[in-house]
Amino acid sequence: LPRNGGPFTINLGATQDAVTHIASLPMRGDLLSVTGDGLNLNFSMVGDGPVVVDLGKLGNQTPVVTGATVTKLAGNELDLSLVGSGQHDVTISFAPSTPVLATASDSGLSNSDNYTKVTLPTFTGSYVAGDTVTLFDGATAIGSALVGANGQWSITATTKLADGVHQITAQGPDPNGPKSAALTMTVDTLAATPTNLALAPGLEAGGHNITGVTTPSFTGKGEAKGRITIYDGATVLGTGTVAANGTWSVADTVPLARGVHSITAVEEDLAGNIGTASAGLAVTIDTQPSVGGVTALPPDAILGAGASATLTVAMGQAVTVSGGTPTLTLNNGAIATYASGSGTGTLTFNYTVAPKQDVSRLAVTGINLNGATVTDQLGATADFTHVAITPPGWLEIAPSAIAAFDTSTQTPVPVVANHYTGPIANLQSEYINISSDNLNITASTPNWFIHSGSGMDAIAVSSGTNVLDGGTGSNFLVGGSGTDTFFVDDRGSLADTWSTVAGFHQGDEATIWGVTPQDFKLAWVDDQGAFGYTGLTLHATAPSRPTASLTLTGYTQADLTNGRLTVQFGTDAASGSAYMNIHGNA
Repeated sequence: LPRNGGPFTINLGATQDAVTHIASLPMRGDLLSVTGDGLNLNFSMVGDGPVVVDLGKLGNQTPVVTGATVTKLAGNELDLSLVGSGQHDVTISFAPSTPVLATASDSGLSNSDNYTKVTLPTFTGSYVAGDTVTLFDGATAIGSALVGANGQWSITATTKLADGVHQITAQGPDPNGPKSAALTMTVDTLAATPTNLALAPGLEAGGHNITGVTTPSFTGKGEAKGRITIYDGATVLGTGTVAANGTWSVADTVPLARGVHSITAVEEDLAGNIGTASAGLAVTIDTQPSVGGVTALPPDAILGAGASATLTVAMGQAVTVSGGTPTLTLNNGAIATYASGSGTGTLTFNYTVAPKQDVSRLAVTGINLNGATVTDQLGATADFTHVAITPPGWLEIAPSAIAAFDTSTQTPVPVVANHYTGPIANLQSEYINISSDNLNITASTPNWFIHSGSGMDAIAVSSGTNVLDGGTGSNFLVGGSGTDTFFVDDRGSLADTWSTVAGFHQGDEATIWGVTPQDFKLAWVDDQGAFGYTGLTLHATAPSRPTASLTLTGYTQADLTNGRLTVQFGTDAASGSAYMNIHGNA
C-alpha cells in the first residue's frame, strides 16, 4: 500500500486467511508501506509507540525481527516497540524449523542420536508451503526442495558429508533471510576393532588364561559408547557398552564347557559401523583345582645361607593334601617342602637357603607330589601343569654373595638383605643388622651398603662401590678394591671405642660422627693399632666423654701434610650432626 495512494484491489473471501498482518499501530503513527508474502512481513512508518502483529499460523517457526524491539511473543501475538519519532523500517521474517535427521538416515545403535554412517543423509522440517528451502552444511549448500502443501519439507544431501561433526541449517527462498537453528550431527564411516581383550582381573589362573569360572567376564578397549559383542566362535556370549574412557567389561551369559575356547570381540559404534573381530583369546575353562599363582614371603629380598622363604601356591578352591609330602622344585636346584594348607585354597611350602644355591630371581619350576594326592571337595585331582611361576617381586638367593657370623653366640647368622633403593649412586644391595652382638659380615660381590649395631663388629667388602657403617661399637672395617666409604659413630657411645680401617686407599673416605675440634682434643700417633694392622691412629678425647680412636692401616702422620690424606669437619644438613671426614688422595 503506497503512502501517496493509488489503485489497489481487495479480494474478500468467505474466511480470513491466516497470514502475518499488522493488528495495531500507534495512535500518532504514519504508516508508509506494507509488503508481505503471507508469512514474512515488511513495513515502514514514522512515529513511535507499540505495534501489534498477528503472526497467523506461527507453527514451530520463530520470527526474526529487525528495526524494532520485541516486547512480547505470546501465541501468535507479537508485540513490538518503536522508539524515536523518525522513520522505522521493520522486517519480520521466519527461518525454517531446525532440520531433523530422518530416522532412516540416523543409523547405528539409536535412530535419534544424530550419529550416522550415511554420507548422503536426509533431513526434514517445516516451512511455508510452496516456498523453496535450501539446506546448508556450515556455509555450503548441500541440497534444496519445495515445501509441500502440508508445510513439510524433506531434503537429501547431494554432497557427501565427510567424517566428523557438522552444523546443518535450513534457509527460506530469500538468500539474505535468516537461517534456522543448527542441528549438530556426526558422520562416522570408520569401524573400530576392540583391543586388549582379556579375562577380567581375578579370574585368570597363573597368567595362562585359565579359569575355573564357566561364565567369566572379559575386558578390553574400544571406541567410546559403542556396543561390544563377545563371541565364542559363532556363539554370542554377551554384550556391553564401551565407557567414556574407552574401556569395557562384558559378562558371559552362556556357560562355557570345559576346554579351550577362542573368544573374540566385535564392536558396533554409535553410527552403526561394525568392525572386524578382535584377535582371538584362547581361554581354558578348567573346573579342576588349578594353580592360580605363587607368591613368596619375603617378596623382595636377598637371602644368604640359612635364611628362609615361604612360597604360597593359590589353588583357586579348597583342596585336600593326603598320602605324602609334596615339594616344589626351584630354579636353583633346591626344593621347598609342603608345610600346611590342606583344607584351604592355598598351599604353603618352606624353603631354607643352603650354600651354592645362588640365583638372581627365585622361581618355581615344578612340583613333586611324592605319593601325595591333592583333590578338591568333589574328588577332582588338582592340576599343577602351570605351577612353573616366578613369584611377584624380586627374591634373590645369594649365599655366595654375603655371609654373617655372630661371634657372641658362635653361630651363623641367616642373612636377609635387600636391594638398595637409597640415594647413593652405584650401590646395589644393602644389609642392615642393628645388633648388640659382635658380628663378622663379609660381602663377596660388589656394591654393598652394610650397617651393623653397637657390638664389636668386623665388616669386609670385595670390590665396587661400598659403604661400611660399623655403628657405635669398636669395629674392624676392611675395604675392597673399589671406592669405599667408612663410618664410625661416636655420638651415642657409652665406652671408649677403637676402630680399625684396613684397605683404605685413594678415593676412599672415613667419617667419624660426633667428633669436632671444638669439643675434642685430637691427637695423631703413628704405628698404633692391632698386631699386623698398625698405622696412623687418631685419639679424640674430651673431659667426661669416652675416647674415640681410629686407625688407618698403612698411613703415618706425614700423610696428613704430604697430600695423601685430607681432613675436614662439617655438619650434616639432614641430621644436624657434626662429623670429621678423612679423604684418601693417594
